[in-house]
Amino acid sequence: MGTVPTERAEECARGDVSRLGDAVAVARACVRLLFLAAWTLGCFSARLAVLPISLLSGDAERRLRGAVLRAWGRGVCRIVRARVKVRGPLPVAPFILVSNHLSFFDVIIYARLLGCVFVSMAEVGAWPLVGTLARGLNTVFIDRARRRDVARVNSLIAGVVARGNGLTIFPESTTSYGDVVLPFHAALLQPALAMAKPVHCAAISYQTPRGEDSAAYAICWVDDTPFAVQAFRLLRLKRFEVNVRFGDEPIAAPDRKQLAKQLHSAVVTLKDQRATIAL
Repeated sequence: MGTVPTERAEECARGDVSRLGDAVAVARACVRLLFLAAWTLGCFSARLAVLPISLLSGDAERRLRGAVLRAWGRGVCRIVRARVKVRGPLPVAPFILVSNHLSFFDVIIYARLLGCVFVSMAEVGAWPLVGTLARGLNTVFIDRARRRDVARVNSLIAGVVARGNGLTIFPESTTSYGDVVLPFHAALLQPALAMAKPVHCAAISYQTPRGEDSAAYAICWVDDTPFAVQAFRLLRLKRFEVNVRFGDEPIAAPDRKQLAKQLHSAVVTLKDQRATIAL
């Protein structure tokens, strides 16, 4: 993931945790991991069960896949005690949504709220188990090291949306601590222009209780931290809060660079707003 300056990383200190408290947190993380594995396996089995329906009705398969994905996200949030607050109207499929990007948990939150398809870096597709799950959920993978891969991915994005799906893109192309919204890359916005489809936007943020590890340390996945390490940090938390703010209206522009700038400005504005509705 993205690399940040050392002095910024030093600000993301852990909370004051006693040795006993630390042991309890480790035990909590291990128990949650078992529950998450069982829940994910059950949901993925349900996903595989509805897969043959795509041979009869792509629309029915899409709706069932979205329902499974939303149920999985709700279960994950319950297991890790993530309280989700939302502000603004949720987009209705088919749509293209862009958001700032802080953590692998962003995907779980948008899956819970929208049951959508995601664009992800190609490396995720090669990860054990996670890659299999992502492919089973129709994730679109992009090789960011190959500039020519953009054309292939844009064609896939257009197809996903044309078939009635919602699709979420993280145009920063990396993660951050959330104190700033990094510049948006415009390349993957081309399908929206080709389809004359305005783009929705949202901003996501996290907050941990006093005395717990900070959200920047425990949730934001930055500085090339291994996935397993970052996931374990999150699972140790007693609970945390997620705020998601959706823009009131989708945004259109005459070219993709202008569209990227307008979407970035909108997400920056949304980032400073507080969500009010708990889901």
